[in-house]
Amino acid sequence: MRILSIVTATLALLCTGCKQAPPPSPSETTSETSNQAILRVHQAGYDEETTNRAADQYVAVDTLTLPTDLDPKRQYLMYEGPVLENDVVAYRIYADSRHRVDIFGKSVPDLVMDTVGWHYHDVMGWGSDILKVGNSLGMGSPAIYYADSVYTLSNDLRKTVASYSDGDETGFVMTLHDLHIGPDTFTIEHTWTIGGGRSHALTQLEVIKGQLPAGARFCAGIVRHLDDHHTASNDQRKVLYTYGKQSYHGHDMGMAIVVDKGITTTYLDHELSHIWLFDTDLQAASYEIAAAWELDLQQVKSQADFESLILQ
Repeated sequence: MRILSIVTATLALLCTGCKQAPPPSPSETTSETSNQAILRVHQAGYDEETTNRAADQYVAVDTLTLPTDLDPKRQYLMYEGPVLENDVVAYRIYADSRHRVDIFGKSVPDLVMDTVGWHYHDVMGWGSDILKVGNSLGMGSPAIYYADSVYTLSNDLRKTVASYSDGDETGFVMTLHDLHIGPDTFTIEHTWTIGGGRSHALTQLEVIKGQLPAGARFCAGIVRHLDDHHTASNDQRKVLYTYGKQSYHGHDMGMAIVVDKGITTTYLDHELSHIWLFDTDLQAASYEIAAAWELDLQQVKSQADFESLILQ
């Protein structure tokens, strides 16, 4: 596996009646480990007829070849896919054909996602699922732009997932075998990594077999819950972001895509997502995603706070 290096790397729904517990301060509860990669499967194996699973029937695995007929919402995998969590935030990728990124907002610094189970839609003491993804690109999901269309990384013949740890970081390598777009078939390695202390998670994409169609571009997008998008930059990096009342429960939330300032980007005005197209005719791409939620511990209270946070 070759890891690329960088300088840093669908409508909002209002939930009524959700009781919110005040978040504890970081000094009230601590975690010895700053991050974890969670990949849990049902111990009985894949059963396409079963949709309701018991949380205590899942077992942790380090590697997995996904069923080729894995349908959304079958709950074969806990959380429907791999989860990366640190002391600030948690992200998941739907492991089925959607291959989109979702966000769990956290109100505690402890690593808790391996204990939450399926009851994560209401705001609870630890936090909540805070994003409605739908058919959009969610929170910085990778995609490919080709012939005036956006293709998610969905049309593959086989997908494998493996967790790994590298010093202070942890992550997953997801290999999408024989993905085909247009006239070409290729294999993509999607490496997904998180450290501790910040909400940024690194996405690295590389074509390891075959090549993208001529003129195709890797891209990433943010769900268009808000029509307004923003860009900002400093000497090292630049960001595409949205900020406002766009969480699943109607709270203020910011979502961002962060790239090295030297990367060429083009904004695509798409009906479901705010999308950044990356350099043309490249067989690899790297970027970070970052998020902040009104009820998490990052103390983001305004758009200016969020912009400052993501440019760090």
